[in-house]
Amino acid sequence: MRLIKKLERESWRILFNFLIAILAITSVILFHKNTILTTSLLIIFSIVGLLFWRSKLTLAIFIFCGLAFGIAEIFVSSFSVWTYVYSGSLKVPTWLFILWGITGAFIQQTSREIRKLGVKEWSHQKQKKNYPRKYEPLKLRL
Repeated sequence: MRLIKKLERESWRILFNFLIAILAITSVILFHKNTILTTSLLIIFSIVGLLFWRSKLTLAIFIFCGLAFGIAEIFVSSFSVWTYVYSGSLKVPTWLFILWGITGAFIQQTSREIRKLGVKEWSHQKQKKNYPRKYEPLKLRL
């Protein structure tokens, strides 16, 4: 019974994560010509998501991804690798920073919810404790 309740709770959280992601992408697709509207919508979606998630780590990832990947977009755009039709003074739209932040928060939160369901990483499943100590030479059998 506990497993079913846990599955219900975590699946609703995963659905919420996907809802935030779908709303963010849809708003960019529909309103990309209006930078102020798109930025405002993404700010609203990110505030709602961050209030729902209530995690300092998610907030830190949101800020880091928004800044790091936004700056990377500016750098790439300055070399004309790709360009944006509706861009600001930085050669990228202002909503791009927020979208990258939402992307980072989405990935972090979704992976967290999947881990809560009991899905483990592969490296933890086959972990051997009989590994050689530091500076000890390996003995090879031929």
